[in-house]
Amino acid sequence: MDVVPANPEGWQRDPFTLTVEGDKLYGRGTTDCLGHVALMTELFKELAKRQVRLETKAVCVLIASEENTEIPGVGVETLMESGKIDFIKNGPVIWVDCSDSQPCIGTAGVITWTLKATGKLFHSGLPNLGINGIELGMDALTKIQERFYKDFGPVEKEREYNYSCPSTMKPTRVESSTNGLNQMYVLEGSLGLIAKMHSYVDDLNANITSLEGKRGPVSKYTLPDENWNGKLELTFEEQYFEGIACSLDSVGYKYVPRAYLWDN
Repeated sequence: MDVVPANPEGWQRDPFTLTVEGDKLYGRGTTDCLGHVALMTELFKELAKRQVRLETKAVCVLIASEENTEIPGVGVETLMESGKIDFIKNGPVIWVDCSDSQPCIGTAGVITWTLKATGKLFHSGLPNLGINGIELGMDALTKIQERFYKDFGPVEKEREYNYSCPSTMKPTRVESSTNGLNQMYVLEGSLGLIAKMHSYVDDLNANITSLEGKRGPVSKYTLPDENWNGKLELTFEEQYFEGIACSLDSVGYKYVPRAYLWDN
């Protein structure tokens, strides 16, 4: 099922064979949150074994290939496009995959972004003659995050649905050029609301000197004598994930909590 790719360089043991050493388990997927897959498998086994007569149709959909978007045509999106599960749209849909012990009633959307900061190559002994792309990227990201959290703070629905956190903008990966010292710097992460984010970067490019003055006298993002400015570029991946939310008036939402109650 849905587990991260087994890249050979990250393994000292066979990822496709369960290895038990003391109280530790080694193998692909041993720490992934797939308990719900086992739960639903056992549920349907018991329903079949006991020949339970249901008043409605019960269907379990297991998502595949979430961790590998490079392979098209695999996963729940393709299943939906085929029309084979259209009939479940008329009944309650329960998402049992969650990080705690309760069914999930809402989740945020995700858009992957890349912020590229381009400076100017300089000799390590003459930093005053160049623009440090790493510093530019860090200072720009700080400003972008400040504006993001001001414009997209917590909303009432987040409290109503008991979301664990508000909308966020977080860098999750950093790259830099290996050809020149501190010339190019790339940050990547996830967030939402594309148009507004582009306006932040456009404003910073138009006022790049507003980022100066916090890292010492030779940390600057313009070289007037050379007519050279540092540059920021923000791009987004075409593929994104929309957020979803359960109707708090739905039949499923009203009845599922009862299944979690028991007599002490």
